[in-house]
Amino acid sequence: MKIMNRSRLFLIFLLLCLSCVVQAKEEDTRYLLSKKTYELLNDARVAMDEDNYQIAVQKLNVYLNKEEIKAYDKAVIKQTLGYAYNAQEDYQRSIESFVQSVSTDALPDKVRHEITYIIAQLYIHSEKYVEGLSYLDKWFEKEANPSADAHLLAASAYYQINQFKKLIPHAKTAIEKSATPQQSWYELLIAGYYETKRFRDAALLLETMITKYPDNDSYWLQLIAVYQQNKQEKKALAISELAYEKGILKGEDIIQLAQTYLYLQLPLEAAEILDSEINNGTIKPSKENIELLSNSWLLAHDEEKAALVLERHVAKINDISLNFKLAHIYVDLENWDKAEQTLETVVTDKNIKTQSKIEATAWLLLGISSYHRENTVRSKQALNKALAFKETRDHARWWLNQIEEDTSNEQSNNS
Repeated sequence: MKIMNRSRLFLIFLLLCLSCVVQAKEEDTRYLLSKKTYELLNDARVAMDEDNYQIAVQKLNVYLNKEEIKAYDKAVIKQTLGYAYNAQEDYQRSIESFVQSVSTDALPDKVRHEITYIIAQLYIHSEKYVEGLSYLDKWFEKEANPSADAHLLAASAYYQINQFKKLIPHAKTAIEKSATPQQSWYELLIAGYYETKRFRDAALLLETMITKYPDNDSYWLQLIAVYQQNKQEKKALAISELAYEKGILKGEDIIQLAQTYLYLQLPLEAAEILDSEINNGTIKPSKENIELLSNSWLLAHDEEKAALVLERHVAKINDISLNFKLAHIYVDLENWDKAEQTLETVVTDKNIKTQSKIEATAWLLLGISSYHRENTVRSKQALNKALAFKETRDHARWWLNQIEEDTSNEQSNNS
């Protein structure tokens, strides 16, 4: 980071010389360079203006080592060395020279103030953030109107040392002071809010960010997540719907939208969006997603569509729990033929013995389905199986008694 170009260096020399003349009249010779030092600095300026920084450095160091010079001259020479080393990208020596320059306490306040800021910049850009912030704090104390860039410098340094609480006011001020704050400044501030768990502030900032940068998909997704973190589900839903319309939501994000619909008791909307996205291939027809879709249709009181979804996918997924769910829907719809057929698939599944709750209820429902199909033999077989399970024993016994009663009544009528 070259902090000064050649034009800037030349301007600094002119300003130094002019300030020396003016201040010498007011304060004797405290800020007046000796003739020899002035000539040396002018030679150094000529060398640097021609990119001969090494020659300038050599002349300045020789002069410092051989001559007995007053504090002000020494401070100005050290300051000039700081610029020269910086131009050579020798930042460590540049810092050392600038620090020595201000440490003499011989420079005018305005010059010392400017160099203090340069030292802070160099330290921070050399990744010595603590040292840089120390000088930057001193500069802030005496600066009447710090620029947006100065606040951004502080915010960036605090970010690097994980002091996010101190980052926030500087990042905010940088944004407020700038007519054209950069996108990265907002991202720096949002990082501070996240790290300090200031999610409500994060939400407000993200609202601004999606207005300024509507094509940045990540900001929309972050705002949705922050709203959910804040338990602002209706706002999360509103932004999710906008993001969905813009084509921002993909895969898991669409599933999250469906789950938000379900949380807000809007199962029809959840079912419709899941059905559409599974059909067009955006969402994979996995067991979990098919189960979520079928549950959404059930909560929307549309058992037939729930059954259609399962019919379309159970063979490919080949999962006993989905087959059982489909059978249960057939029973609720009183479609006894399909119920019996599907339940036979369930009770003969190779994994049935690992699913005791499913096994018990499947035998009971098979017995009931077979009863309604007047398949008494199979009904009794299934219900007797259900007797072996505590959770279905009473119901199985009731249906077996019903079969016996029906049989008895039939025999009485025949006689």
